Amino acid sequence: MAYLTRKRIKGITYYYAEESEWRNGRSKRIWQKYLGPLSKIIAAIEG
Repeated sequence: MAYLTRKRIKGITYYYAEESEWRNGRSKRIWQKYLGPLSKIIAAIEG
């Protein structure tokens, strides 16, 4: 399952795209890509 997560580091919120799957009865992150702060994501979408 792929989804977006946010991490707050020193008061700044950063976003990541992650994918997880069930392994040995637990959810495990298998992939993570840094997207940046929200302003950077919006600028990329708007062009």
